[in-house]
Formats: sequence, structure tokens, C-alpha cells
Amino acid sequence: MDNPEPDRAMIMADWKMLCEEIGVRLAGTEGEEKSARYILRELEKAGCSCCSFENFPCRSLERGNSKVEVNQGSGWKKVESAAVTGSGSTAGIVEGDAIWLEMPEHAPLLHRGSLENRVAILFGPLPEIVEHHIKLVESNPLAVVHVDHRLPFDWAKNDGTYPLWVKKHGFPATVTVPFTEAWKWRKHGGVRLRVQSDMEMTERVSQNVIGELPGTSPDPGIILAGAHHDSQAGNVGADDNASGVVALLALARMLKGRNLKRTIRFISFGTEEQLSVGSSEYVKLHKEELPSIALVVNFDSISSPLGHNQMFCTGGAGLANFTRDRLKAHGLYVQLKKEVVPFADHFPFSVFGVPTLWFFRENFPGGRWQHHSAHDNLENVSVDVLMETVSAVGRLISEAAGLEELPFRRELDPALREKTLTLARTLFGFSV
Repeated sequence: MDNPEPDRAMIMADWKMLCEEIGVRLAGTEGEEKSARYILRELEKAGCSCCSFENFPCRSLERGNSKVEVNQGSGWKKVESAAVTGSGSTAGIVEGDAIWLEMPEHAPLLHRGSLENRVAILFGPLPEIVEHHIKLVESNPLAVVHVDHRLPFDWAKNDGTYPLWVKKHGFPATVTVPFTEAWKWRKHGGVRLRVQSDMEMTERVSQNVIGELPGTSPDPGIILAGAHHDSQAGNVGADDNASGVVALLALARMLKGRNLKRTIRFISFGTEEQLSVGSSEYVKLHKEELPSIALVVNFDSISSPLGHNQMFCTGGAGLANFTRDRLKAHGLYVQLKKEVVPFADHFPFSVFGVPTLWFFRENFPGGRWQHHSAHDNLENVSVDVLMETVSAVGRLISEAAGLEELPFRRELDPALREKTLTLARTLFGFSV
């Protein structure tokens, strides 16, 4: 049988449906559900069997408004801002002198009550170590203004919180502002801020969408291909992650009717933007079935016109070498990353020993310049780039699904195990 190739027209139709017809796809909203129903219909059309929804509870953004004003001695000036989804609310408008936190190196300066009546301007990542997060909460700032060091631009990004930390420790009222604004504040000094954040989250339902192309043999092990269909607030997520969903559907169509020994399971996960809630729920629900999964292949943010194709591999050297060599044979060159990244849907599978591959396209040091902003739209994706990735990975999956025995061990790289389990416990609450 000829090598499978993606359908350009169908790729564009999928992208336009997700980003133009449906638009923003926040967890637990009508937009997310509409995208899930569309994905289900397309998997059925592609010949998948066992197509279904698996619903799970999620926290959904009902309201997230923010207002920031700055005064450096010449009156109050309004600044663009965005409330961080899932963080706390201020008691109306709060006003206070600013204190600068360069994180994580300033974490030792945080003590109980040390930021009372002050507004913390946090430069760097929001805390990724739970002890740092607890110290920030206990320091009791009026509010936190986050400046993302990775995005030196003149717009405020949208972002979210870690649900487990919100539930266990609370989360200060947190808003983002543009890097360029904060740069000017720091340069001129004497910063006083007014901040208002009005955040309301409600309990709703999200969904994972599942379909299969069944293999002829039940024993060799399933290959699971995944992506997520939700987006962050304030943008249609054309790259993050409509690109992954488009790739998933293209793969299903490409592999339809092929003679497969291994079952290929396609899953589009919901609520990824709140730290992979959908894939975590899937792993919990199907824990006893996980030994039957031989490999997870995750697609998230793969379509930037300029960039570096990266493949994050949590399996052993055998998996890394096999996949990189086969992709090269199919014309796709990737940067191999042997790193633990808990911020994508492959991670919960890694926790339980399933080897995973995550395909990602970096276009800016540390990520993507359009990350979680209105610039993540159809003007800033490339059909050609996505098709190159889908074509090569589709051939790789087709080859692997035709093998009675895979040329790599089903394992988590021992060098990644300790960090994986630590993050599983502290970020996700897994008992491992």
C-alpha cells in the first residue's frame, strides 16, 4: 500500500472550524463541547470504531476581569492586563507600593506576612516548586502582577493555575501585564499600583474524545495518539492546540483502511490548559489498562511557520533512536529532548511507565512568541509545516503499528524517573 499522505483541504477545513466557526474553547464551555462533538464526528467519518465521549468534572472560567493602573509620580495610567485563570480575586480595587520579586531566586525573601499591603511584581515564572508557592501565598500580598520573562512584548498574556495548588494552598489574586510596561516601571522606579481582579470559576463538565482504528492482533500493544482541543482565554489557539487536533484527525484519515497489527487509539483531551486535567482523568479511569499501551504520541503546538521541530522522549534510548531514525528517513529532522515536561498531555502517562513522545515546534527561546495571546491565530500557522510533521509521524506510526514486536522497550528512561514521580506528586497529586 502507498505511503499515507495528509489531505490539505481537510486540514484547512478542520482548522477553520475550530478557530473561526467555534473560536475560543475554554474548558467546560460551549466552545469546548462544540469542538469535541466536531472531533467525534470526524473520527467516525475516518472509519474509527468505539468512538465516544468520556466526561469528567472541571472548573470553568465564568468571569475573569482585571484592571491595573500605575502611578510613578505623574498621575495614574491604565495598563493592559489579564487575570490569571483560577487565581483569587481582590477585595475590590487594592492599592499599594510595588515590591519586585525575581523568581525563583527571591523565594528565600518570602516570609509569612512579608508582603502585606504591598503589590508584588513577579518577574520570571510563576512558582513551579510547591514550597515557593506556599511562601508566596503566606507572604499575603494585596495582589501579584506577573511579568513573563519569556515574552518581551507589549501585550499581556493569558495564563492559568495549577488546580491542585489552588485547592490545597490557595492562590493570590494574580494578573499579567506586558513585559515592556514592567521594563519601564523598573527603569524609572517609584512604582505604586492599583489592581482589581474579579475571578469566578464554576464547576462544569469537560470531555475526552476517543476513537480507534483496531488492529488485527490484540496482544502487541496499543499506540495512542493524543492532542487537546481546549484553548486558553482570549485566543482561538490556532497553534495551541488546534494544530494538534488537526494533526490527529489527519492521521486518522491517513491510516484508515491500512492493515494494522496494533490498534491505534486517538484521544483529544479536554481541559489541558489547567495542567492536563483531561489526560490525568483518563489515566486515573483506565489505570488497569495502561500496561496495554505500548507508546503515547502527543501533538501540541506544531505549526509555527518558523521554528525548530522538537521531539520530547521519555522512553529509553531504543525508542529515541528508532523514532529519530525513522523520522529522518521520512524527511523530518527533529531536536531530540530527553527532558521531563509536566505541562502537556503525555506527562500523566509517563508517570505510570508508558513511554511517550511529544512533538512541539519552538519558535522563540523557551517556547513560542505568540504563547497564550490573541496572536495565536490562523495568520500565524503554516499548513505546509504541519503537513510535513503529520506525513512523517503518520508513516512512523503506520510502520510501528505493523510490527509484531517493537524495536524498543516499554519503559520510562531511568534518568527521568525521580523527577517525573516528584512532579506527579507535587503538581498532580498522584499517589506514586
